[in-house]
Amino acid sequence: MDKKFNFGVQHGRDAFYANGISVNINSEKFTLDFRQTTQRLDDFGEKVQTTLFTHHNTLILDPSIAKGLFNILKQGITNYEKKFGKIKPPKQIKEKVKEKDSLVMNPETYIG
Repeated sequence: MDKKFNFGVQHGRDAFYANGISVNINSEKFTLDFRQTTQRLDDFGEKVQTTLFTHHNTLILDPSIAKGLFNILKQGITNYEKKFGKIKPPKQIKEKVKEKDSLVMNPETYIG
């Protein structure tokens, strides 16, 4: 007797553009917090007000899955750089790194 299986696929949310990421770890999981920060200017007559909006999408991974993701990203970056050239940090990040006093970050847990 042949068994038949039906499969359904839920594709999740729409694509999310992240312009920042933080990584937090503990002994059981890796938490990747992808951020998207955008700016809006509101014109109130003679006064212009700037509002920053931040949206988050968070992934929680088992350590073995996180290591697999690392290997996939490493290979993807290697292939990208072979095809398109070395990836360089954006100019604004280079400027912040030069101004070490004004930059507070832990490179082991923060990108972006």
